[in-house]
Amino acid sequence: MKTWFSFFIVFSVAHATEVKFDKHDKLHGVTVESGKTEKTRVYRGYFERKVEANLETVKASITNFAEKCNDAYKSRREWISKDQHCMFKNENLVETREEKNLLKTAPQTYVLSRHGYNRGTFQYQELVQETVRKDESNRNVVEIRQVMLSEKEAKDWVKDPIKNNSVFDRMTGVFVLTELSNNETEIKYEYRAETTHWLLNKEVTVPQVFASMGKGIQDLWVSIEGKSLPQRNVATQN
Repeated sequence: MKTWFSFFIVFSVAHATEVKFDKHDKLHGVTVESGKTEKTRVYRGYFERKVEANLETVKASITNFAEKCNDAYKSRREWISKDQHCMFKNENLVETREEKNLLKTAPQTYVLSRHGYNRGTFQYQELVQETVRKDESNRNVVEIRQVMLSEKEAKDWVKDPIKNNSVFDRMTGVFVLTELSNNETEIKYEYRAETTHWLLNKEVTVPQVFASMGKGIQDLWVSIEGKSLPQRNVATQN
C-alpha cells in the first residue's frame, strides 16, 4: 500500500487514542478522516465492498504479502531476490519478509518485516493475527488484523528485531470478511495510523496524507480484486 505509513485498521483497536474526527474526505472510493489531540494526530481510512469470490479465495488475496511491492525499488531489496516480480504494486513497499523461528507462537499468528522507501528508507515489523468465527446470522467470518510492533514489542516475538523508523507511532489494519454465499464475500477494511511527528501533525499536511492514504487503500483493493477475480467483475462497490 502507499505508505509514509503502510497499513492498518480498527473496528475495535485496543489502546487506540480517543479522538474526534473533524476532517473528512472521500478519495478513490475510500473514506478518509483525521482528528487531533494535543500531541497526536490520528488518520483513518476505510471501505466496505462485496466481491464475487469465495471466502478462502479472498483471504488468500489479502495474505499474499510478499507479492505486493514495487519493482521500481528492486535495487534496494535486502531480503528477497532482485529478480522477483511484484505481482501487485504497492507504491512505497520495497519488500516483505515473513519471520521464521519466532520466540513464541500462537494459532494463525505470524510476524512480517516491512522495508519501504519514500524520500528515504523506512522499516518496521508487524504482527498478523487471523481469527475465524460465526456471526449472529451463523455466517463464517474471517478477521485479519495487522498491528505495527514497537521494537520493544517485537522483542517478544523475534530474537533480533529490525529497527523501527516509521514516522507513525502506531498503525493498525483490520479486514473483516463475511461469507455471504459460496460465491460472494463481504469485505470491510479499516486502516488507522497515529503520529506525533511534527510535520504529519500539522493541519496543512492533512490533504497530502489523505491523498496518499486514499490511493494506497484503493491500490490494496485493486490487488485483492486482481487476485480474487482474474476473470470476473466486482459485484458491488460502496
